Amino acid sequence: MFVFAIETNGKTVALVREENRYTLDGFLNGKRKDGRELRELLLSVQEGGGTQIWDGSSPFTVRLATPEEDSDYCHELELAGIPESDSESIWFPVLSESASKAVVAAFRKQRLIAA
Repeated sequence: MFVFAIETNGKTVALVREENRYTLDGFLNGKRKDGRELRELLLSVQEGGGTQIWDGSSPFTVRLATPEEDSDYCHELELAGIPESDSESIWFPVLSESASKAVVAAFRKQRLIAA
């Protein structure tokens, strides 16, 4: 499993764990259900100051997470009680702690993150 950073407009908006880069393509292009749900959530969530995280049309890019991002990702999931073996975990480092918790709760509700 690898941790990947999803970016749009030059900003990292999410970190996800996937088997490989190829499996991430269906997630990013919205062909997978969880990818479509991620897009909907990114449209509905705002950063501090009321700015949308994603404008609905800007492309997503993906890269391997840096060692620091990987460490932060694992630490945040540990704090949330999400096992490392969970292959559908996602974390939003761009959000404040309270906004990130709200988005994670929404993803859990949609069963994108194992409870």
